[in-house]
Amino acid sequence: MKKITVLFLACITTCLVAKAQCDKSIKWTSSQSEFLDTAGNFQHSNAEAVTVTTTPKKINIIRGATEEQAMSGDITNYSCKWKDKKNGKTSFNAELVEPGGKTRHATITIEAINGKTTILLEAPEENTKIRLNVDSFEEIK
Repeated sequence: MKKITVLFLACITTCLVAKAQCDKSIKWTSSQSEFLDTAGNFQHSNAEAVTVTTTPKKINIIRGATEEQAMSGDITNYSCKWKDKKNGKTSFNAELVEPGGKTRHATITIEAINGKTTILLEAPEENTKIRLNVDSFEEIK
C-alpha cells in the first residue's frame, strides 16, 4: 500500500510540475540564430542576442539590444506538453508584427530534449526558418 501511495504522489507531482511549466511566463535567451531553408537544411548562422518572452497568450521577440528589431503578437492554437523542466514541447501560432507594421503568420515550436532547448520560428512569408539554441531561460513573475 505504501508503494502505491508513493507512486501516486510521484505521478501527481510530475503532472503538476509539467502543467506549471505551461502556465508560466518565460524569458528565453539565445546568443546565436541559425537560418535553415524550408526543408530544414542549415544555411548560415548569426551571432546575435535574441530574447523571446512567452506567456500562454502573447509572444515578444527582440533581436539585439534594441526594441527596433522586435516582433510581438497574440498566441493562438497553443499546445503545451512537458514531462519535466528538461523534456517537453510547446507549439503555437502567432501573428507577429514588427514596429513598421510588417506581419508574419508564424508557427513557433519550443522543444527541450535532455535539457537542450531550441526555438524554431517558421512563417510562410519567409524562405527561411530560424532556429534559436536557448542558452538560458527564466520564469518572469
